[in-house]
Order: sequence, then C-alpha cells, then structure tokens
Amino acid sequence: MKYNLLPAAVVARYAVVSSELVHEAITIFKNSDEKWGVLQEITAGVFTLLVEPVYDLIRIDESGRLLVLKNDGMGLLDKNGEVIIAFSYVSLSHLQGDLYKAQQGDGYGIIDVSENILLPFKYKYIFTYVENDTVIVQDLSDRYFSFHFPSRELHALPYDSIFPATSHTSSGGRAAPGLYKVIRECQETEFDYYDNGMSAFTGIWGIIHADGSIKIPCEYAFVDAFANPRFFKVAKGSFNFYFDEEGSLIAEGVKWGVVDADNNIIVPIEFDWVQEVEDTVWVVNRGGTVFFNDDYPEERWEVRGGEQTVIDGNSLL
Repeated sequence: MKYNLLPAAVVARYAVVSSELVHEAITIFKNSDEKWGVLQEITAGVFTLLVEPVYDLIRIDESGRLLVLKNDGMGLLDKNGEVIIAFSYVSLSHLQGDLYKAQQGDGYGIIDVSENILLPFKYKYIFTYVENDTVIVQDLSDRYFSFHFPSRELHALPYDSIFPATSHTSSGGRAAPGLYKVIRECQETEFDYYDNGMSAFTGIWGIIHADGSIKIPCEYAFVDAFANPRFFKVAKGSFNFYFDEEGSLIAEGVKWGVVDADNNIIVPIEFDWVQEVEDTVWVVNRGGTVFFNDDYPEERWEVRGGEQTVIDGNSLL
C-alpha cells in the first residue's frame, strides 16, 4: 500500500505507517500497531476517523463497501463504517450488487448483504467473473454448474476442467476478462508439472463465457490466447509428448492455425506452429519441432527449424 501524503498532523495523530486513497475521499491506513482503519477527508486537508484502526486487514470492493478481517473472521462494513455482514466468514469477496462469495469452513456459498443464503456452503470453488447475473461454481465432486442469481437455478456444464484463459504458448497472451478455457474428455498426462495447459492435459478444448455459454466450441486439441483478444491459436490432431535426446519436451501430432473470436478460421489449421508477433501479424512454421523452452524466465513453447512465413492478418480479414 502506498503512502498518499496525508498531512503530518494526521500521520502523527493516528500513527500512520502506510495509507492509500481508495475511493473518493476515503483513505485506508495501517498504524504502528499493524492495525487497519479508515479516514475520511471532509474538507481539503481535514480528516475524520471513519473506522477505528482495530482490523487486521481492510480493502474496498467495487461497490465502495469495506471488506475487513478481524480475529480471523471476515466481514463487511458499509461506506460509513457500520457492520453489515458479521465477522464470521473465512473469506468474503464481492460478486455483483449486493451479492458476495463467502466461505464457511471448507465450503463456499453465495450470500447477500443481509446474509440471506442464495447458494449453500457446499461448493469447492466459485469463479470470479459474473455475466448475465450468472457465475460458474464447482461442487465437491468437481462438477461444474452455472448459477443464476435471480432464479437461484443451477445448470450442469459438460466440462471436466475449467481454466483461466491465459496463454501457455504465447508471451503476454490473455483472453478478454470473463472468458475461460474448458476441456472435455480430459486426461492428465505424465507431463502435468510443465504447465497448466498444453502438456498437462489432453482432451477437447474450447472457450466459454463467465455464464457458461460457448465462445469457441470444444472441437480443438488445444486453444490458446494471443495478446490480441480478437484471435485465438488453435490446434487439431492428437498430441504426442516426449523427451528428445537433449532432454527437451517435444510436442507433435497436431497442426496449428488461427480463429477469430467468433470461431471463424483466419489462418488455416495446417501449420506446425503459429506465433503472434504483432497485433494481427503471425509467423507460421512448416517442418519445425515444437519444444518447451524452460530457460527461466522465458519458459514457454517455441519452435526450432523448419520454414517460416509471415502472415498479415489484415489481408485476411
């Protein structure tokens, strides 16, 4: 947390060690006793204590409410520092409007600011993003469901695993917020320690929205994000992973191409590798060997050998 230049008198009065302006005239601070409180600037340079520094942690959520930790229990304060959710949860995080993901024991559920329970505390995980009043949840048997807040209905999702839509083959690649990679017919490989994606699991991959609806259908051997969120790298075929004589992990058996966010093929799925080099420019490879470069900190999949061609996506769109 950064110090935000509170007046010296205020720093001295409240023994401020660090502070940050987090919302309009609201400043969160930590004092010399390692306790957290909240100050409000009522006029220029004049501050009043909104929340006593008695908490072990404070952070502000998207609604302007304060998530606080006290004696190992998380609760919620309103903008005036009044308690609206008691300090009785292992964890608490904002989902949408008056709804919060909450943890009791080992189970997650969904409550509102009146602590009415929308979803009971028997879920292993609740995802971060909300779309169309819906969030994805995972039960204790590792099954996935979409949960619709207004109707409180659960709908089963036909996926074995759901992952963040970050890239495992491109530097800086990440799909637009609220998208996830999904896999059906998932099989864990013996190379699962290499990354959380391409070599860790084989199956049929796709991309879904945060409400569980399909973005890229599950019809690929792998799908990956570029830095440009308008496009995805996709593979078809059947992966074969093995170590070569030099000890490098090799990936064979598939062909690569590029699709747009509507799953239209932009670069034919016929190359041995595709790499993004600019916003809509890709280098494609024929005849090369795809290997995992584990030279820290540039650990990623690359290609060596073969013939490379530059494709300008603008000419294809």
